[in-house]
Amino acid sequence: MSFSSLLNRHCTVETAVKTQNQVTGETIMQWAPLYQNVKCRIRTRTAEERKNSSSEYKVSTHAMYLEYLKLEDALTRIICDGKTYRVTGQLNMGGGHEYLCLYLEVKE
Repeated sequence: MSFSSLLNRHCTVETAVKTQNQVTGETIMQWAPLYQNVKCRIRTRTAEERKNSSSEYKVSTHAMYLEYLKLEDALTRIICDGKTYRVTGQLNMGGGHEYLCLYLEVKE
């Protein structure tokens, strides 16, 4: 069984983009698609996993697995199955930038 065969869902990865209001000069943060139709697998993290995680991952409610993408945690969000998730951390799995585990928090 290959890693790719376990990726049973598709998601959109969005990045924060700063724009400037032409009238007021105010900086506005908007979301723009960075990657679309990305194959992934998502699961809920257990209470025990959250309790024993490092502090940066304690708030994450879900873990998502996908092929490696270069992402900045603070400027990234994921949309999967109609839900929006904030990326709280990431782990390069298997070395060599092949696979990625994203730690996610549900954003209503």
